[in-house]
Amino acid sequence: MKKQFYRVKQLADQRVGRAEKTEILTEDLQHVEKTVDKIRQACQTTNKRLAASMQGTGMDLDKRLRKLHQTALAQSMLESGQQLGEGSLLGEVMQKAGDVQSSLARELAEYEMQVENNVLAPMTSLLENDIPNITQTKKKLTKTRLDMDTVKSRWLAAVKVSHGANKDMYAAAAKAESLKEDYEEQTTKFEACQDTLTTELLKFVAREGEYSNWIIKFIEAQMEYHKRSVMALDNILPTLKSLLDESELQPVYGCPLEDHLRIQEREIAFVIEECVTLLYKEAMDEQGLFRLAGSAVKIRKLTAEFDAGLVDLSEFEFDVHVVTGALKQYLRELPEPLMTSKLYNEWIQASTTQDNGAKLQAYWTIVEKMPPLYKANLRYLITFLGKLSENSEVNKMSASNIAIVIAPNIIWSSDDEGGVNVQHTGVQSSIVEAFIQHYQWFFPGEIDFSRKTTSEANGVNQASCDKSSQQKKGPGEYTSVTGDFLEEVVSLINLKGVDGCTSPADNLQESDTTKPAIIDVEQIPALTAGTPPGKKKGAPPALVKFMGSSSPGFAAAAPPLPGPKPTATSVGPSRPVNAPPPPPSKPTKKENR
Repeated sequence: MKKQFYRVKQLADQRVGRAEKTEILTEDLQHVEKTVDKIRQACQTTNKRLAASMQGTGMDLDKRLRKLHQTALAQSMLESGQQLGEGSLLGEVMQKAGDVQSSLARELAEYEMQVENNVLAPMTSLLENDIPNITQTKKKLTKTRLDMDTVKSRWLAAVKVSHGANKDMYAAAAKAESLKEDYEEQTTKFEACQDTLTTELLKFVAREGEYSNWIIKFIEAQMEYHKRSVMALDNILPTLKSLLDESELQPVYGCPLEDHLRIQEREIAFVIEECVTLLYKEAMDEQGLFRLAGSAVKIRKLTAEFDAGLVDLSEFEFDVHVVTGALKQYLRELPEPLMTSKLYNEWIQASTTQDNGAKLQAYWTIVEKMPPLYKANLRYLITFLGKLSENSEVNKMSASNIAIVIAPNIIWSSDDEGGVNVQHTGVQSSIVEAFIQHYQWFFPGEIDFSRKTTSEANGVNQASCDKSSQQKKGPGEYTSVTGDFLEEVVSLINLKGVDGCTSPADNLQESDTTKPAIIDVEQIPALTAGTPPGKKKGAPPALVKFMGSSSPGFAAAAPPLPGPKPTATSVGPSRPVNAPPPPPSKPTKKENR
């Protein structure tokens, strides 16, 4: 109790400055102590945050897996995939994604266990054992210093009393000597504690490389975890992309033309063919076709049906402007315009040619440069628009009117913002107008728009398209050109020759009519029409050339320019030299169908 009193008195004297206070550590050791405190704080913060990032605890792998969010996600994906069924694209993707999430969950659990063993465990031991030991040693040193300073103060006071004592000098001197011995003993204890603390501080600082190695092990564990995770993802990602690329259940609007035709195994785009087929059957006499706007709500509905592959065009037979709106939107949303942006500058340059014949020749040359898929779809569309313009007296849609509304949707430059170039608007329309006016010269041969020109794709699109059309068309109209229809074609050719076709073979001299002509299989439907006047019957059989095949006689040069054709039925002013021959008399509505 008396000793404790002396300690309190010494602390009070030191605080008011009446007693000397011995420093625990030297200036160098004080710097070391600050370093230790910084290391402690860094390890404490890192340990706390790292432990919080762990989703599980313990060394049981199965228990840790059950606590991971990735495990719950994987289970949900697998269950959802099973509910969607095997025929669902999303279901199959969900199943495979669920499997890879299970793999990722296992990798994460192993990574967390590795971090716990190599990083968290030693760091926790440092914070719970080494740091407290240093703190305890420092407290002991502080207490020893207080005892030493207390004894020192008492000893100095006793010495002072012994020097001035008149009575019992020997007793005062003996007390001073006893306190001196106590002071020396406390000094020895203080120095021992000071050496112990110094040793612990220096050893702690010397292990800084070990602490750094813990962080390195953590980064290495992270790297290995992410490597294995990336490997698992790399293995599954091509499979998922392949499922998506090969699936027909994809939106067609905004899809590149090449991908759309490849996926659905078509030659003509689904939207173009379906819309044109309906328009050719129901709307050739409709006034303002393509110019008048349809209901925006119904257009959005129809585009959504096309994207979903569940199209029923029968409900739009009496609202054909909705169909034209959907068709224009499809053409406008193609990533690459139908007349290709790579050839845009050539189209514009060719349009500046003054001579009309040379201009058409330039256009023909550019057409031959187009990719085959784009050329085939442009041929299909332009041929339909050309036939539509031939009925302009009824539908009020001349080639010029059609070109004005169609051109911005099929020709633009990728350099123009939004695909709009105000300076070239008129030029674009003039280019498309030339194609519509001379469609039979640019794309010789007839197309039967009442017949599907391409084999139907498998899947939802086929079923949905047939839903509306099979009720109105005979099964023969869906025969593939590679099946029984080929036999019908050959029999027609042998029966009628090539007189029913418009092809470069028509330009042969009479002396060459004994040679077999070569026609494109797309021109075959023209054989079903009657033999045009002025043609000879009994021509030799034609050689059938399928789409994409080459023929040395007709692939290199453009056909001759359309020239004037004298006719007794011509009325009105004389036509330009390069204008095509006047169209035949307008057929009746029944024949036009």
